[in-house]
Amino acid sequence: MIFRHFADTRTGGHSYLFASSTTRQAAIVNPSVDALEEYQRVINELDLQLVATFLTDADGLRAASVQALVGRYGGRAFAPAGQPGSLEGLEVAQAGQTFPMGDLHVEFVSPPPGGAGQIAYRVPGYTFVGTSLTMDASGIPASNAAAGNQVCRSAAISASSKRAGDPRLENLAQERSTIGAVPIEKLIMEDLQTSLAESVLTPKESRVAEVYIETMQRRGLKPPSAAEMAERLPDVDRTALHVIVHNIRWKQIDLGRLPLQLEGQTSKWLRGLQTKPEFTSHEREFLKVYFQLLRQRNRPPSGPEISETLGTNRPVQWVRKRAHTIRRKQREFKMPELVLARKNHEKSEEQDSLERKTLPPGFRGRFDFEMRPHH
Repeated sequence: MIFRHFADTRTGGHSYLFASSTTRQAAIVNPSVDALEEYQRVINELDLQLVATFLTDADGLRAASVQALVGRYGGRAFAPAGQPGSLEGLEVAQAGQTFPMGDLHVEFVSPPPGGAGQIAYRVPGYTFVGTSLTMDASGIPASNAAAGNQVCRSAAISASSKRAGDPRLENLAQERSTIGAVPIEKLIMEDLQTSLAESVLTPKESRVAEVYIETMQRRGLKPPSAAEMAERLPDVDRTALHVIVHNIRWKQIDLGRLPLQLEGQTSKWLRGLQTKPEFTSHEREFLKVYFQLLRQRNRPPSGPEISETLGTNRPVQWVRKRAHTIRRKQREFKMPELVLARKNHEKSEEQDSLERKTLPPGFRGRFDFEMRPHH
């Protein structure tokens, strides 16, 4: 699910956009007139179709924002019953209703005890309650929770609260640790969205975090590369981008949250949750040719051979650097390491012996036989 949070600095209010990443159908909760241009920018950038707007209160001021959005994009609008004339043209929202958005379904529910607003709206994993956003385990099958674990149904996060130590901002990582089958990338995004909602990031860090989240959603939760981030932030210097990502990462760690990572990076704080190394696009490009030549020649290729196959844009130095980083990652996970042959392929007894040990009889290109054990 695509999710964006908008803070109204003039009134202190908050609004939210969520959408199906499959159908691109979107909805906005508690829209603000001051954020209309921001909504338009996000809708255009992510190629979304606004199909609904929701109000948690019979708020005449926000109703004007709803009317503006309906006039611009169409769709349906819902709000709890209010004074006659204050919410003209809006459909009355009552607990028990549902609204389909492709593969997403919005449930209309009563606010929890002590919760703000007259009506709340729930989608899998989130409930919009007045000025608060509640992240919960709804929508996660019970079979995914470990037997005997007490599944935490909700970890309330008040977007209006910015004070460190606020009891409503409990450690999210601990709250959801009992919920199974949640990808680590999704947890990283949720932690980042929490930091955005709490305004703990600087304006530049917030912008980088927002682009990071959008890119993750576009890539199906795969971490973006620094190059992809730079393309979407043309006015941010590449070196500055790395510094900002580093600063965000440390802030997340200091807050007890999972740190964001870029493609190919293996943060030591996340390594314990991974079972194999992740390779960058350049490393995958190298490995594709490496395996191709290995199958063709029945021996490990040399750096010059790989460079020649890749073309003039990939010199031998580039190839050797990729081999070095791949070996380092394999070593970290105690995996067999990559082999590069010598440049001179006139077979000596020593080279012939190495090839026989590296490629046993009956070799068919399996990954296990393409690596040399590390001692």
